Amino acid sequence: MRSGTVCREMFGMRKKAVTLITAVVMGAWTGSAMAAPLEADRLQDEAARREAIAHMESFRAAAPDIGGAHKSAREGQIDFTLAGHTDDVHSVAFSPDGASVLTGSWDGSAKLWNAATGELIRTLRNPYDTSVWSVVFSPDGSTAITGSFNRIRFWDLETGQEIRTFTGAMQSVAALAISPDGARLASGSPTAVATVWDLETGEPIYTLKGHTDWVDTVAFSPNGARLLTGSWDGTAKLWDLGTGELIRTFLHGAGDSADVKAAAFSPDGTLVLTVGAFAKIWDAETGAERYRFSHHGASGMFSPDGTRVLTADYFPGPTLWLAATGQALCILPESSVVWSAVLSPDGTKALTGDMNSFAKLWTIVEGTLEDEIIGTVADAQTGNLLGGAKLTLFNFATGALLGAAQSQSDGSFAFVVPDIQAFLALHVERSGYENLDIPYFRAPANLQIRLNSQAPDAPTGVVAIPGANGIVLRWNASSNTNLAGYRIERADSAGGPFAPLNQTPPSQTRYADTGLPAGKDFWYRIVALDTKGNASQPSASVTARAGQVSVWMPNVNGAAGERIRIPINVTNTAGISPANLRIVLDYDEAPIDPATIMVERTAITAGITAGFDTATPGRIAITTNGSTVFAGEGRMFDVFANIRADAADGVCGTLSFTEAVFEDAFGNAVSADRSATAQLCVSGQCKMGDLDGDGVVQMADATVALQITVRKMFPQGCQPTVGDMNGDGFIDSADAVMIMRIAQDRPLNPGAGETPIRNRTLHIYLHGNLQALPGEKLAVPIMIDDAEGLSGCELLVTFPPQLTSLILDSVEKGTATQNFSLEYETGNGFVRIALSRDEALAGGKSPQSLAILNFTIPETAPNNASLPIGINEVKLAGQYGDDFIWQNDVQASGGSIAVGSLVCGAVVVSVVDNATSLPVTNASVQISPGPPFPLTQNTQGLYTFACISPGSCKVSVTAPSYPGTAERNVLVIGGDVSTVEVRMSVGGGGDGGCCGGVVRPVSPSGAIPYAILAFMLSFDVFWPIRRCFSSTWQWSSARRRRARA
Repeated sequence: MRSGTVCREMFGMRKKAVTLITAVVMGAWTGSAMAAPLEADRLQDEAARREAIAHMESFRAAAPDIGGAHKSAREGQIDFTLAGHTDDVHSVAFSPDGASVLTGSWDGSAKLWNAATGELIRTLRNPYDTSVWSVVFSPDGSTAITGSFNRIRFWDLETGQEIRTFTGAMQSVAALAISPDGARLASGSPTAVATVWDLETGEPIYTLKGHTDWVDTVAFSPNGARLLTGSWDGTAKLWDLGTGELIRTFLHGAGDSADVKAAAFSPDGTLVLTVGAFAKIWDAETGAERYRFSHHGASGMFSPDGTRVLTADYFPGPTLWLAATGQALCILPESSVVWSAVLSPDGTKALTGDMNSFAKLWTIVEGTLEDEIIGTVADAQTGNLLGGAKLTLFNFATGALLGAAQSQSDGSFAFVVPDIQAFLALHVERSGYENLDIPYFRAPANLQIRLNSQAPDAPTGVVAIPGANGIVLRWNASSNTNLAGYRIERADSAGGPFAPLNQTPPSQTRYADTGLPAGKDFWYRIVALDTKGNASQPSASVTARAGQVSVWMPNVNGAAGERIRIPINVTNTAGISPANLRIVLDYDEAPIDPATIMVERTAITAGITAGFDTATPGRIAITTNGSTVFAGEGRMFDVFANIRADAADGVCGTLSFTEAVFEDAFGNAVSADRSATAQLCVSGQCKMGDLDGDGVVQMADATVALQITVRKMFPQGCQPTVGDMNGDGFIDSADAVMIMRIAQDRPLNPGAGETPIRNRTLHIYLHGNLQALPGEKLAVPIMIDDAEGLSGCELLVTFPPQLTSLILDSVEKGTATQNFSLEYETGNGFVRIALSRDEALAGGKSPQSLAILNFTIPETAPNNASLPIGINEVKLAGQYGDDFIWQNDVQASGGSIAVGSLVCGAVVVSVVDNATSLPVTNASVQISPGPPFPLTQNTQGLYTFACISPGSCKVSVTAPSYPGTAERNVLVIGGDVSTVEVRMSVGGGGDGGCCGGVVRPVSPSGAIPYAILAFMLSFDVFWPIRRCFSSTWQWSSARRRRARA
């Protein structure tokens, strides 16, 4: 027997069979008919209740208050309050015929009620159960199924007797669902597992694993072939019940407040609903998100006809809303927090269960009068509420003005608009803050608006590095959009005053203050500037003494018999002359074999004449000669040596300098601090370049260096020392390059006659002509005009932080970096990118891309917008750990993405002299309502506006020698070009012109010669108009998509 036959026989048992089965079941599973719960089970069940309440409270805190925004919805009428439980009513259900209702409570009982009278029919209780978490009816309505701690119980509703029990390590059975044919049961619990049971055999069919937290909701598809599960891990999962395999995962959200508390299918099975701190509707077949709404709660379901959704909104109460728009139709004004809310089979009634131990029956009353948009405006950084903000509300599609408001002293604002289903847009302005546009939303809405201060954030990480003839400043790059650069300020004392020195481009986070008198202390601070002229607060001040350098070494480790490298680092070599340079390094002979010592010049000292005296055991003397001054920070020389093969593990020797003599380019002595010492130890741990700590320097360590560079991870333990391969004080792509060269057994330093790239000007820039329509994807390449010699690269790219404007999908390697390793990390409005490889690029000068940023321009992107893309940091490295900025000029420039409109139209105004019909080329033409900028182009008396919102507009024309103003009306059609001719008379005003709808050929006596207009459309400046013509299918299909949405 299968399916319906099984169900009819199982759920149709009579009293005699019920009594027998009850005795068998209770004896087998509980030991006696009156067994009490185990103390451990009771405590665990109570802990689960506390956890569920805690999650509910966090949900209530995270959920938006849309109560005020729902004032337009009508209130449902309460029919009965079902009193009788003594603890939270956690689950409720209507019988299939709607005649009765079932409630399950944490008081350990389930109760059956008459839906027509509100009278209690009977109570279902097993003394073992301390809580009933979930209830459901069988498809024929004869049986109730309840979920409690490690138990699923079946009850005959005619007698109230328990007829069957499933047991297992399920803990608190938080969710139950029965298949439409009554053959299968699904359960969910805190174990992060959902179970599908065979109701004929009572055995589990599938144990569905994949969630990582409570499975709080389960639902069968209408045909019973699939199961939907929802979890506190922020996902819902769709399972194939033919195989038990996972079909797809719906990512509802992330974070502590993104739990899925309810999940349901639409009646036709094509849509999936997930509910938590907000509600989402998905395409069941593709997994694509269809809609997202601010409705929320601990339960949710579709109406029987699929057009409406009921959610247990915390504020102001369970709400019935349109599935396609989120428009609230009916609110059930509950005074308590609701655990569960369901609709009757005919959709006219609702049943709720709350924290106050009550269940309530309601009559649904639908309707709306007007919609309200409310909210607050606050400072994004401090959270302080802001009064005086100007808010302007528009129809998103047409641009029509719907209203204006100003935030009150408590930050609040409100709009009342007619009940329309159109998408809206809100523009917010306030003095001292960046403007904000919120496009593509519907009323009612409760908007919590956060405005960013116009001033950039103060720079951080400022360090001052003294050198022979100046001080080098370095700081962390700012991720602010619209960054214009940095102002360097200097003072002669800690208290100031600070005077501006210079301004650097936004991509440069390094500044050399040269020509300073030796021995004098200076104080510095950095101020960030944006393109609007706003200045940040100054950074924390730093100080350094000019004309003094420090010589140092890191601690070095190596196993017995290994070859080790001891870098001799100078904090700032700029201005040091190779003439008469002398460095003497003393070492302990215990761990080192003196016969194996060799000294190499680095990228900083390549090309100079140097002498290396290693003949004296325990001492290495380095001398140089030449005339070209050094530049750069970090290692000047590398000392290579072998650890003695017989050296005992743990033996250490001291490294120290006994001489460090430097001169500047004029022969003046440069003060050198050589007091730093280091330890050289026989150890396989913390070896230079071994960032993953496995004792071997390999390509995986370079990956760690790149991840540290983009701040995907942060250095710990000895990583700051072993990762700084070039001694400049940072772990970056240059260090990753050196690690790769060790892993590939390549030399770390230039060979004889080899010098790094010098005296070049390099440009990093955005590829021009970046244009897209809302809804399109766009690849944005970051270009370099000459990549020869490049081995490492770091970029900080910024873009508008609002997800309604631009979404970064991914970053790919560019044409120049196909053989590089890539790591990147995204933030709110920025992405850090790092690339490296073990060998420098060769080839002639030719533009190539370093990286490609793949963006999606959402359909919510503002019309006719220019979205800035900034390059806020560029660091280029050669194959020997050298920074290109030491010896080259590295310049960077950002750009913007021009976003067209899916709905705007173009207007071409022809202004001619009424008497001669000659074009008037010096007219002033305005369109109202129109864009906040003047016309796009004036060509031979044709005045073009590339993107105007559809609707009726007024054209106003004035011109020298023509008194007065001529006005004409024109109808703008989305996706088309409208034309109008205005004839100006010397006697004043203008005579009747010609207004056209879309561009079409006209006779010579018509408004605008078609040939001239066609000629205009051939130029790039008219690209939005061209796209109207060349991509008609894109415009129309996008409009259809938006209409469906």
